[in-house]
Amino acid sequence: MARRMLSLVASRLQSSRSILNVLAFALLILLIALAIWLSVDQLDHPSIRRSDVAGDCVPHYHDQLLEHLDAQLCQQLGCSWQPEAPAGAPKCQIPADHTGYSVDFRNDAGQATLTYDGEEFYGPAVEPLAVNLSVVDDNIFRITIYDPNEKRFQIPDSLLRLPAGRIGKLETDCCRMELCKNPFGVRLVRKSTGKALFDSCNTQDFYFADQFLQISTRTASDNVYGFGEHTAHRLRRDMNWTRWPMWSRDEGLYNHGWNLYGVQPFYICLEDADGNANGVMLANSNAMEVWLQPTPAVTWRTVGGVLDFYIFAGPSPKNVVEQLTSVVGRPAMPPYWSLGFQLSRWGYRGTSQIWDVVDRMAEYRIPHDVQWGDIDYMYKKYAFTYNNCSSSWVDLPTMVDKLKQRHIRFVPIVDPCIKTSEYFLDSDSSDEKQEPCKAIPYYPYLDAIDKRTFVEDADDLFGYYLGNVWPGQCHYPDFTHPNISEYWFNAIANFHRSINFDGLWIDMNEASNFNDADNYNNSYAQHCRNDSFNWPEYIPRVKDFDVAGLYGKTMCMEAKMYAGMHYNLHSLYGHAMSIATREALQKLQPDKRPFILTRSNFLGTASHAFHWLGDNQAHWEQLHWSIVGMLEYSLFGFNMVGSDICGFVFNTTESLCRRWTQLGAFYPFSRNHNIIGTVDQDPASFGPEFAAMARRILLERYRLLPYLYTLMYESHVYGTPVVRALFVEFPTDKGTWDVDDQFLWGASLLVSPILENKAVKRLVYYPAGRWFDYFNYEPRPNHDGAMQVEVGCDADSIIVDLRGGSVLPTQIPDLNTELSRRNSMQLLVVLSDAYDAAGTLFHDDGSSPTEQGSFLYIRMLVTSEIGQDDTVFSMNFVCLHQGYNTTVAVDELQLVGLPGRLIGATLDGTPLNYTASANVPAHRQTIFNFTISLHNLCEVQFQWFTANS
Repeated sequence: MARRMLSLVASRLQSSRSILNVLAFALLILLIALAIWLSVDQLDHPSIRRSDVAGDCVPHYHDQLLEHLDAQLCQQLGCSWQPEAPAGAPKCQIPADHTGYSVDFRNDAGQATLTYDGEEFYGPAVEPLAVNLSVVDDNIFRITIYDPNEKRFQIPDSLLRLPAGRIGKLETDCCRMELCKNPFGVRLVRKSTGKALFDSCNTQDFYFADQFLQISTRTASDNVYGFGEHTAHRLRRDMNWTRWPMWSRDEGLYNHGWNLYGVQPFYICLEDADGNANGVMLANSNAMEVWLQPTPAVTWRTVGGVLDFYIFAGPSPKNVVEQLTSVVGRPAMPPYWSLGFQLSRWGYRGTSQIWDVVDRMAEYRIPHDVQWGDIDYMYKKYAFTYNNCSSSWVDLPTMVDKLKQRHIRFVPIVDPCIKTSEYFLDSDSSDEKQEPCKAIPYYPYLDAIDKRTFVEDADDLFGYYLGNVWPGQCHYPDFTHPNISEYWFNAIANFHRSINFDGLWIDMNEASNFNDADNYNNSYAQHCRNDSFNWPEYIPRVKDFDVAGLYGKTMCMEAKMYAGMHYNLHSLYGHAMSIATREALQKLQPDKRPFILTRSNFLGTASHAFHWLGDNQAHWEQLHWSIVGMLEYSLFGFNMVGSDICGFVFNTTESLCRRWTQLGAFYPFSRNHNIIGTVDQDPASFGPEFAAMARRILLERYRLLPYLYTLMYESHVYGTPVVRALFVEFPTDKGTWDVDDQFLWGASLLVSPILENKAVKRLVYYPAGRWFDYFNYEPRPNHDGAMQVEVGCDADSIIVDLRGGSVLPTQIPDLNTELSRRNSMQLLVVLSDAYDAAGTLFHDDGSSPTEQGSFLYIRMLVTSEIGQDDTVFSMNFVCLHQGYNTTVAVDELQLVGLPGRLIGATLDGTPLNYTASANVPAHRQTIFNFTISLHNLCEVQFQWFTANS
């Protein structure tokens, strides 16, 4: 284009002697150049401006190879040696004058064709490439880069149906999309600030080969949160040349750089002090990694599929999560009972040991809602069986029924890999019983053979892939197969006829396989093909990539599933299993919400199942890490998440378990669980003093469950996070951006646990506003701005604060949710500096699908009017949905933060009783002696009056 301009100028100079014509034409050229520079097709040529994003020329080099990398080798590779590169940055970089892909054709509808000019990089470049820019809604944008001539793997709609977006519109009220030509890039700009939310323009490392797709995008700031799943030590990601692989793997929480169970290729970026935020999601299920650099920028690398980005423009962090879940699916609504406290362990020796735990919990009157069964209950670890060959487990169905009489639910574990056996309960384990057991057909295996729903072995035309998990040799169900719904439903329904369980715990679904490179001495050890699928030319830095390629601790990549190769579907396996399990439970009990806990997960799994953070350790530092993991999964759209309380691996200690029990009481998913061979760690196992502490803190959880349940509903309907990092609620407060050892329930409850051994105080960060101690309603130091305060906390407590301006529904607690839900409710009114407050209340039967419309959803509003002698407060209710009649009633208003002494209260003009004792501080009072059914709240008004002096 520039040469054409110069040629045109020279031609005009030769054909005209008029200096005026020359000057006029020169001015015209300048205007044209300016218009080009300002246009959305701006030409960012590397010879004009060097890229500020580093492109690593040898990203496959690990530490041992890097020791041998020097200038000569780098230059032989056609790369640029940068000896002065900062620590952690690559020294062998893609040259600044590398063009790579450029736009060959584009139209006004946001579609373009790319061609490539450059060196080959991990395989031949795919060309031409097609680019589609589209708008999903005013704040959601999509960028798709793909091969127009050859179909490549994309996530099947049956597993994740993503909105297509509208072609032809590149600008909304929020943002505009810009296409850069040479080198190719895309930029999304927030119009109100001019900041680029996504910017791949003028980067030299974009490459699209069959098994190596790479693109770098600048972020609007270095406040980046997300990418999962890892044992992250901090919530805010380190942008100083850190690498994070994503590829589902069965692995304990030991090393913070390892890839773990879930794959969540999504991040939130907090842009500026105005609180603007955006999010970016890559819809790709192949093995991948992100490389974070201090530009700040994110380099995405994956080994298959297409580049399909969704960009969420917020503008608040809460908006970003809501937009994410509008695309991948809103979080599932949990049954009320699943919000109660839960007990589990691997290593129960039989039902008698479970009864011991249940009875001692009851003896100490510690709340207990759910009892779990790990693989111990199964017959020889066969899925969908229980060991009625053993006197220790023969009465499991009876135990489950008796637990229900105590209002305790039962959730057993189910692993996917099905034992290769036509029978179970046969006589080879008769040492557990004097008489041999009768052989019974093992229908989960026989039915799968009949319906051909196992994953197939690519090297055996009629064979199934053979794995080795807890039962020994086993086959994996293919959760993408058309027959899987019928097969999986039959297995679950038959199992439910044996054991009347209330939910399912699906584990080992990464899919885990013990036949990996660490286990070649095993007689079943697999020997995967030495090909480009198990060993692609570029392997993301997944655990054991150097010794096991991509197949470490899972199936070989060539394993065949109905929807494609395991190479493409691996990280979707647990997600697909979650979908099949939800569909089966909904068919089995259509009038109940399913409860499913999954270990492996993907984008959108929260619509089908809940997640716990996996095999943690009983170490002090992991208390903090559990908060980080919980907050990350909240950003990924999960409403029910938590960590194994007191630690899974290793023996816990009384002091560690004490602080973990206090923290775990405020996990959305609250379960104590540990590994076989370790000490008992249920709250009743440490004696009466510990039990009393656990009872007190868990009763407070149960008191707050109506508030937590309301948050769950709002998450289910709107996608709003339940548990929140402080920056999510206070994005304009820079002091919150790095806080990851505190968290919020919704907008109103701040939890600040003790995380260090022997500590009895800690620094608590309080954002601006009024805050009150939850346990005694005493005000924290009032302030106009945020502040950090040292707060004491003895060994029996945890620091919890109420935020001014809130109304929280609470309920008199009991030993389980069934009994608690029968009790009356109280409304906790916490006034702001302006002496107003607001909140919401959701209530239903606790189990019916919300889609049936049988529920109450009420907004609660408190306003004030300051007079000469007194202040008048009015509390009104707005029924947003009124479809449920209930016997549950409100019988008390608890008022916190009053400006003066309470001198009167009325309900629809009728006087009410209230506390007036001199022993009660004026700022906290109670109105009582009334009863209003929840479904009648919208017909009444409360008023109360305080003296102004």
